[in-house]
Parts: sequence; structure tokens; C-alpha cells
Amino acid sequence: GSEMCIRDRSIGVANDLGLQGASEFADAARFRELGSWGAFDWIFSASARVEDSRLDPSTDFEVGTGVVDIDTNSRDVTVGFQRAFMSGADLTIGVEHNNRSTNSLFARNGNKEVLSAAYTRPLLRGSGKDYATSLQEISGLRYQREQESLRAQRQQLLLDIELKYWDLVLAQRQLEVAGSALDLALEQLQRDRRRREAGAGTDVEVIQGEATVARRIEGVLAVETALETRMD
Repeated sequence: GSEMCIRDRSIGVANDLGLQGASEFADAARFRELGSWGAFDWIFSASARVEDSRLDPSTDFEVGTGVVDIDTNSRDVTVGFQRAFMSGADLTIGVEHNNRSTNSLFARNGNKEVLSAAYTRPLLRGSGKDYATSLQEISGLRYQREQESLRAQRQQLLLDIELKYWDLVLAQRQLEVAGSALDLALEQLQRDRRRREAGAGTDVEVIQGEATVARRIEGVLAVETALETRMD
């Protein structure tokens, strides 16, 4: 009996759709909680810009020198890293490279390298770990709530299985009792018939015995139907 109950528990836990759905909700909450910490990962950014232009000379002096067109080539590359900290601060680091070449008499060719770093931390609103990680804490609480909901649903499922199992055991015992009662009624009917054949009994006793057997058969059928329902 106990082995059968354990088997029923494992079958119920493995096949209950409601419990499987609760498990999926818990997994989704866990991944949302893990993903929320991505706000404190390093963020890499990069951009590039290429510009080629051709203009007419803008001054009479350039026209007099024989310059037909003013060609300008510009190359810009920017790379940056940014990260937010749990304290509420923000760090940004950037590197910028610019290359410019032109045949204009009023502009110079050259390269420009710029390295920048900025550290920002709010002093009042938005500062402190409790504020900066509030979203993560809320996500963690939601994950715990889904876990507890899953645990409660699993316990409720085990309770339902336990109750249904013992309802099944009760129905089996009731069928055994109803079968024994039917056997006794059949034995009594046989004795009443033999007594009537021997002249010591009456037809009324036989009819009463037959009615008792019919009632016992009806009781067995009812208990069998209840047992089938419990088994389902």
C-alpha cells in the first residue's frame, strides 16, 4: 500500500499540468531576476564616421593660387566603455581618434586623439545601494514568491493525492465488505432453500433471502462504481 501511494505521488507530481505551469513561472521569475543584474555589466559602444567633401574655393586668394576644388577627408573613430555601480555611481571611459586632411590653405591637416573619463555619483536622490539595486531586490522577491507558490501548489497536490489514495483504499475495503455480505446472503439463501425442501422452512423465508441477495448485489454494484471513480 505504501509503495503504491509513493508511486501515485510520483506520477501525480510528474504529470500535473498546474504544477508544471507553476514551475515554468518560477523559472521565468528566476531568469528575470538574473537578467536584472545586467544593468551593472560593462557596456561597450563604438562608432565610426567617414566624410569626404569637395567644395569650391571660398576666397579670392584661393582662386588666385590655382586651387580648383577644396577636398577634405575626415575619419572619426570613437570607442567607449560604461558601467553603473551598485552604489548609484556611473563610470564612462572613451577614446576618440580623428584624422583630417585637406588641400585648403586655411585649414591644417592633422590627427587628434582624445581620452576621456567621467565618474558620476548622485549625492541625494538615486544614491546608495538600496536605491540602485531596488529593481534587483524586487525581482528577487518576486522570484521567491513564485518559488513559494510552486512549493505550496506542490504540497497541495501531494495532499490531494494522499486523500484520493486513501479514498481508493476505502473503496476497495468497502468492496471487500460488500462482497463478504453478498456471500453471506447467498449462503443464507441456500440454507433457506434447503430448509424449504426439507419442509422446515417457508416460501416467505426464501423470498426474503432472495430480496436480501438482490440488495447486496445492488450494494456491490454501487461500491464497484465508486471504486472505478476513485481509480480514475
